Amino acid sequence: MSRRPVTVESVQELFGSGPFNNLEYRFRYCPPASLMSSNSRALLYCLVRMLDADTVAEIGTLFCGTTEVLARALMANLHGLVHTADPFGGERCPPIIAQWPPELQDLVRFYPEDSMAFLQRAAEGRWRFDLTLVDGNHDFEFVLFDLMMAARVANPGGVIVLDNFDLSGPLEAARLFLSNNSDWSELGTSMASWCAGEPFKERTLSFPGTAFLILKQSGGVTLKKHRIVSSGQSFIERRRIDGIGLRFGEQIACGRLHYNVHLREWASEARTSKEQKAAGHVDVDLSTAARLTCPFPQPLIARLSERHPDSHQAVEIELCWQPTLGSPDRLRLQAAPALLP
Repeated sequence: MSRRPVTVESVQELFGSGPFNNLEYRFRYCPPASLMSSNSRALLYCLVRMLDADTVAEIGTLFCGTTEVLARALMANLHGLVHTADPFGGERCPPIIAQWPPELQDLVRFYPEDSMAFLQRAAEGRWRFDLTLVDGNHDFEFVLFDLMMAARVANPGGVIVLDNFDLSGPLEAARLFLSNNSDWSELGTSMASWCAGEPFKERTLSFPGTAFLILKQSGGVTLKKHRIVSSGQSFIERRRIDGIGLRFGEQIACGRLHYNVHLREWASEARTSKEQKAAGHVDVDLSTAARLTCPFPQPLIARLSERHPDSHQAVEIELCWQPTLGSPDRLRLQAAPALLP
């Protein structure tokens, strides 16, 4: 098993193949602490290997069984870390991990906290993940938060695996998530197989022996007409921003792209904060240009550090697309806006 594109076809081809059957047999009784099926464990292992993942997140550690599967996949990759969080595992999980071989322990970072705290720290700029397993609280509200934040901290082309899709909470959260995030799509037909006329009919899941919904990001950012999209707040090292740079996907679109960039500073010892922003717009005509730069009239410069060495700063970028009459309602960016210079 080595790096290869993660597509519906490539994942479905795994099932029944010799390598997958060997993995399924290997994980049938090992690790014994995992509550997932052997097919689920084997599929997770394969996804980490196919992505050649370097950073993996797990929401819900429980007895560390699936954590071990993820870590063993990273060991086969020869690089990477599993970051796993469980608010109830502070006393339970570290002793289990401590029984593993040292080389496996080195690949795991455990956090005795809930997904809100864990994913918030990731969103602030600490981590970005190639694969996230969402297997925490299965109520709708919790799953929706985990999906939204997992998408925000995903690397381009990242994968989210949502477990227990046979339950109503994950189903409804995934439906709402996909309706509002066109950069993400399902690998498989689990969602399409759900029938509104028979809402409680047993669901047909895409991958035999699993309760997974697998979501993949296409890369880039899609802006919908008149909808404000925020990057969220991320901590940065730089103290000066002169503008933003934009790269567009292949499309024909005309209109006006509005932007609002916030630079926020904090100095904890002085109990002080400061915020600056640069707002403006750029006229877009993709028949003539696929890249645009938006220099600010005045640069945003963090100055609290001059008086407070403990200060830190964060940036948030908001965008809103207003197409001209007859132009597409959606504008595709190849990547998130870049900070200039």
